[in-house]
Amino acid sequence: MSSTSKLRNRQPGSHGWPMLLFSSIHKRTCPKHVPASGQSIIIPVYMLCLVTEGSGWVNIDGRIEKIGRGACYFLTPGLSLELNLESGILQYQLMLIRPLQLQRYGKRWLADSGNLGNFREAPGKLDLDPVRPFFEELCRLYEDSREPGVGREEFQLRGQSLIYDALNLPRVNKDTSGDSGLEESIGYMHRYFRSKVALDTLANIAGLTPSSYSRSFKREKGLTPVEYLSHIRLAHAKKLLSRPNVSVKEAAGESGFGNEFYFSRLFKREVGVSPTIYMKRKELRVAVASCYHYQENLRSLGTGAVYVMNGARYPDQSEEFSHKWIARQLSELRSETPDLIIGDHRHRHFQAALKEIAPAVFLDFTLDWRKNHRIIAELVGREDEAEQNCRRLERKAADARQELTELIGNDSVSLLRLYNRKIRIQGCVNHPLNELLYAELGLKPGSCVPLGEQNFEYPLHNLPVLESDYLFIYKHKVLMEEERVFDRVLESGVWKNSQAVRNNRTRIIPNWIGMSWSPVGREEIIDDLLDM
Repeated sequence: MSSTSKLRNRQPGSHGWPMLLFSSIHKRTCPKHVPASGQSIIIPVYMLCLVTEGSGWVNIDGRIEKIGRGACYFLTPGLSLELNLESGILQYQLMLIRPLQLQRYGKRWLADSGNLGNFREAPGKLDLDPVRPFFEELCRLYEDSREPGVGREEFQLRGQSLIYDALNLPRVNKDTSGDSGLEESIGYMHRYFRSKVALDTLANIAGLTPSSYSRSFKREKGLTPVEYLSHIRLAHAKKLLSRPNVSVKEAAGESGFGNEFYFSRLFKREVGVSPTIYMKRKELRVAVASCYHYQENLRSLGTGAVYVMNGARYPDQSEEFSHKWIARQLSELRSETPDLIIGDHRHRHFQAALKEIAPAVFLDFTLDWRKNHRIIAELVGREDEAEQNCRRLERKAADARQELTELIGNDSVSLLRLYNRKIRIQGCVNHPLNELLYAELGLKPGSCVPLGEQNFEYPLHNLPVLESDYLFIYKHKVLMEEERVFDRVLESGVWKNSQAVRNNRTRIIPNWIGMSWSPVGREEIIDDLLDM
């Protein structure tokens, strides 16, 4: 009998009537290198989880299953999950559910907390058939939840309808004979990674010769079988090294590495630091060598940098001055005796000098500020704080979006940067600040803003008419000569004819470009906008 039939045929009595309330909906991103990969997660409440992007494997209370786009799971309080991701990230939607029991006492009805036992026997994967309509409606519900003015009653009904659909849709009949042999071999890796796993065994499971299996695996996963197995083992080793009183030798052995020294070399190559440093990561004295405000990422995580080096050379600096400035910073950095240095890609050419001072990790460049925030968090043992930062910032941006809609309505916003004798107009894409202003906060770009570019530059003497209701201006290390030229620009007819100038809606701002690379900086930008 279906859950709906159970509810329809339920007779009043001591157990009452079960009812589901849609509590809230959220969008989450789980990166490959944070504790969610390879470490246990305890589910706090009833929920539906729909994967919208990414792939990997999940261990649900000992049951290992493949996960991918469109996979939907019913999860219950106390359930233990362990994720191992194949893709760089896993994106998913969460629908939180509040079960109630309605009791009738004479003419009165009372509602108490309940459970979902009457609707589904056990948690796990929901093999929905068809999944596409459910997938699309859930994504629409999330997008609508971010818009102001959505009726609460209608929103609740839509959410409840989706919950009942998920728990009552027909299930796909599974035929294990048609399962991919490649996926079966990966499941074998996840189950037996602590033991010796032979390539011949994996190939036999997949029904291929060892050479064909290796080629197929590399083509599908982008890694060789040996590399993939090493990633599984390393994820488990990191979990063990995060526990007290576990030695490097024990972590290596329990994770399937027969040789402790090979394990240490592989760990350092993949993670960036040695297992010994990884074990002490929460107590490390950390310095940064970065143009991307890594120190603000540390501040967002509740810690700080003992020293901040910035080796960038600015246009007004001579080569001699730059060399002296770098030498001075390296000397000051050495005197701080850091345990670890975190550097960006622009400081790789200082690698030899920095590694003479302390172990150094250099992060690859990415426009995804969250990715490097999470890597930095792992290096200092504050992965939970990083996820809290991302969730809090997501909520703050959603709230600010509604407030800004009420505050400035459909007025347009543009951001100018006075830089190296030019005016740089920030675009709508390809920079954390652009994404924050025009995507997350939903601000309308001025007509001068390049829609499909990161930015566009104009010589100071050839500035176009800036059609925008608000102009935000950042002066980056402006020289006296540039100040004089800019003063002349401010007196020009082109500038004075700008709508923002006529209406006194120009603002000099701090370095939002740099601030946008960290959670605390992004929060400060949002606060600045709300205070304008």
